[in-house]
Amino acid sequence: MWIIDPVAFSIGPLAVRWYGLLFAGGIVVTWLLMRALAARKSQTISVGHIDAVMFWITIGVTSGGRVGDLVFYEFDRLAEDPSLVFDFSQGGMAFFGGLLGVAAAIVLYARWQGLPPLQLADIAAAATPAGLGLGRIGNFLNGELFGPETVLPWGLALTPFGHPRHPTQLYEAGLEGVLLFALVYPAAFWGKALTFPGRTAGLFMSLYALFRIGAEFLRSEPDPFRSAGYAFSMSQLLCIPMLLLGISLWRRSLFHR
Repeated sequence: MWIIDPVAFSIGPLAVRWYGLLFAGGIVVTWLLMRALAARKSQTISVGHIDAVMFWITIGVTSGGRVGDLVFYEFDRLAEDPSLVFDFSQGGMAFFGGLLGVAAAIVLYARWQGLPPLQLADIAAAATPAGLGLGRIGNFLNGELFGPETVLPWGLALTPFGHPRHPTQLYEAGLEGVLLFALVYPAAFWGKALTFPGRTAGLFMSLYALFRIGAEFLRSEPDPFRSAGYAFSMSQLLCIPMLLLGISLWRRSLFHR
């Protein structure tokens, strides 16, 4: 029987959770990887631009993730009490809301500085899987988003559940973090992917959507669509426009430099 304490350490009455540490760590790692890409590959976007835009990105991913969680998954609660947007103790953050927040931050910053938005988005997309992987490990240590019961040898028996369950968050850490990073970052850092605007962002979005659609079948958390009897979850449905946009950006990059 596994016992996971979501609290990393406490300072007086303040409890610092693993999820918060790994979320912050994911932002830092993403920032460092973006800086490395800008320093090595970009002639338009400087390291200084990366340092500046990360402030915008942090606000976008945090506010967008929180609002997205309530809008996409708990809209009834949000309608009853809009102040829940500011209460991180009652609910988490959604990837799709965070993605929209980051996209808005990149577009606004790029327009303000006169930079090509797609080039900035490509740099962010190449580095993002590292942060996503850390976030999924944070989900695991937070004791959330486990999958259904399983008899497979790697199933984990945790104190809230009793019976072994699929560690779906670790599957996603491997897919959305390790594998996706291996597919997009080397092509941007050592290859020529960044010379084709939109290619890296399109590949990231397409592959993430496919990985997430597959992983969602092994999630057992309540979902507004599955609770209503639908075969697909809200996250899987949100992956469809993301997949289509990703394919569109990738195809566009084949004909534009």
